[in-house]
Amino acid sequence: MWRRQQANEPQASGLTRILYGASGAGMSDKMDDSRCLLGAAMHDLTPGEGSASIKHRIGKLAGSRDAHGWELPKGMDVEDFFEHLVHRGALQRLPDKSVHCPIPSFRRYMIGLGKK
Repeated sequence: MWRRQQANEPQASGLTRILYGASGAGMSDKMDDSRCLLGAAMHDLTPGEGSASIKHRIGKLAGSRDAHGWELPKGMDVEDFFEHLVHRGALQRLPDKSVHCPIPSFRRYMIGLGKK
């Protein structure tokens, strides 16, 4: 499960692979296909924010730019994409009904990926 990071790997990318590689959690092809949408949604995530607010933001951002990466993954609606992010560990529901990203380095990685 643990391995040494290669010299040519970016820090966040290597950390993400270490943390998520063996567990199956982390970045999925669907998340990568919607990287700009994902990055923008994660960038605007605020402490104590509820799922309805996050879903609303994803819905407003989806398709807001005429460029690859801003669309919802094929066959998914906002609810499906949100649940996919929870399942993959990008978002976590808390007992107070708020939602957050449990691993700050993973959040930074997703935000950075969206800027490429």
